[in-house]
Amino acid sequence: IFGGFPKALSIIIYLLFAFFFSLQFLIIYLTEKLLSKFGTDNQSKFLIFSFGWMLSEYLFPKLFPWRIAHTTIYSKQISLLSSIISVELLGGILFFLFSNIFYLLMSKFNLKNHKIKFSDLLPILSLILLILLGQRKIYALQNLITASPEANIKIIQGNISLMEKHSRELVQKNINRHIELSNSSDSNTDIVIWPESAINALIPKSATKISLATLNAPLLTGIIAIDEEKKLYNSAILVDQLSNIIGSYDKIILMPFGEYLPFESTFPFLRKLSPMSGDFKRGTNITPIEYKNLKIGVLICYEDLVTDLAKIQKRNGANLLVNLTNDAWYGKTNAPYLHSLIASFRAIETSRYLVRATNTGHTAIINPYGDIEHELPIFEEKVLIGSVKLIED
Repeated sequence: IFGGFPKALSIIIYLLFAFFFSLQFLIIYLTEKLLSKFGTDNQSKFLIFSFGWMLSEYLFPKLFPWRIAHTTIYSKQISLLSSIISVELLGGILFFLFSNIFYLLMSKFNLKNHKIKFSDLLPILSLILLILLGQRKIYALQNLITASPEANIKIIQGNISLMEKHSRELVQKNINRHIELSNSSDSNTDIVIWPESAINALIPKSATKISLATLNAPLLTGIIAIDEEKKLYNSAILVDQLSNIIGSYDKIILMPFGEYLPFESTFPFLRKLSPMSGDFKRGTNITPIEYKNLKIGVLICYEDLVTDLAKIQKRNGANLLVNLTNDAWYGKTNAPYLHSLIASFRAIETSRYLVRATNTGHTAIINPYGDIEHELPIFEEKVLIGSVKLIED
């Protein structure tokens, strides 16, 4: 429906998606079948199953890449290990260790003559070692954060409905609403942040200035960019107080049906079936936007769910991650919070603050431990004022 497909076809596509994503468990089953001959004892079975689960997370694509290790978000000593190893590998290790620990406990209570061997204790000792390693990471991160300079930010959550946002007649009114909120409170602000496509108007990629009312601080905002060939980009720009465009970023990972129509070049007739699907082009440059001491690694919409992109931004010098998104189409569900929870692992993995500037929520400032330091309620017009540390290592 989001892409303009007829309702009946949308239901069929939904069922196909559900079937496709269930195939993840087929990978686990096939892995167990192929490797079961290499070991029949319980530890071998646990290892094979854990490997199959990890393999399925690595290989199987998901629109929302939920991982079993994401459940460790409230256990800092464990979740911070994802800054050292991947969340998929961490999940596989935890799966194996807890399977063994659970089996040991069940054996102890159910089998009177079961003798505990030293090898039975290895999973527990391994888990303790992981916790100690995570605690060491906490101490190192504390020192890094303490030594880093601070920046004051102001995030605008305009709470503009989907119908208002896509109305050509309301473009200027929506921009004015963001301007009013930006200037509504006095604060020592280093940067103001608006969400994805807050300026829902076509801005030439060649533009060096943009006409905006006076702001009290530089502005990072989402726009719709257009190049000389009339190609569209979901972009972000940084504008100083003199309306000069300091830097820009074009979204690289596009959302199927929302921002492009899969297989359209092969099957052109799909455009007639899905007339509302976008026709955006991918960006190519993953470079932080720099202004004074800010080196902003921008992630637009879905991109804060992708581990590699955030790590590349860090590798290229980003000392702050900023996600601009519009999750209004989720409605008042748990989906905005789920999006935010998975995104919090980008802060953990990169040891950077993650700022989430959203149109309707979940707007938040997330520290490198994955904790939410400040947040706004969803579907309310609000301003979030807070501070972040600009971490470089």
